[in-house]
Amino acid sequence: MAEEHPLAVQEVVMPSISNVTSSIVKPRISGHCDLKQSMIQLLHANVQFMGLPHEDPKQHILNFLEISDTYITNRVTSDYVRLTLFPFSLLGEAKRWLKSEPTNSIASWNDLARKIVARFFLFGKTAKIRTWEQFKGILRDCTHHNQTNKVLAHTFIEGLHPETKIVVDTVAGGQVLEKRFDEIYALLNKFYKRNPD
Repeated sequence: MAEEHPLAVQEVVMPSISNVTSSIVKPRISGHCDLKQSMIQLLHANVQFMGLPHEDPKQHILNFLEISDTYITNRVTSDYVRLTLFPFSLLGEAKRWLKSEPTNSIASWNDLARKIVARFFLFGKTAKIRTWEQFKGILRDCTHHNQTNKVLAHTFIEGLHPETKIVVDTVAGGQVLEKRFDEIYALLNKFYKRNPD
C-alpha cells in the first residue's frame, strides 16, 4: 500500500453558504434601491454602535434615523431603507447580536428598534423609573383625585424626560399613549421591576 506523501495537496471542502440567511426580512418593494457607497461611508463615519455599556442604543437609533431618513428613493419604503442600512451602523457585540438573532425574526423597523433597545438598554440610564412608584403612591394617597385613567396615564407619560419617553415608546412598539391604561400600567411596572434602585 502506497503511503501518502506528507506534502500532498488535500482536497478542501468549503462550507455551503446556500442556507445562510439573515435575521432581517426586508419588505417587498416595487422600485429599485441603489445602495450608495457614500451612505454607508456616512454611517461608518458618524453612526457606529458596538453595544458597549457606556453607549445608548436609543441615541444610536435617533442618530441613525437622522442620517438614513435623508436617503429617499422612489417606490421604496422607509422600512426597506432602514432595514437595509442599519446593519452597517453596527460593530462588535452589537453586530454579533444581530447576526445571532433567529432567521427571519425581524420583519419591520419597529421590530428591529424594539429588539436593539431591549437588548442593549441599561435601565439605570433612565430618569429612574422610580418616579412611577412615587406617582402610584400619590394616587393611593389621593383617592379622590377625580381623574380618569386616560388622563393619569397622559399626565405621567408627558411628564417623562424626552429621552425616557422615546425608550418607553420604543419598547411599547409605538406611541405608548395609544395603548390602553392597563397596558401602560403593566409596561411601567415591568420597567420598575428591572430598575428598583
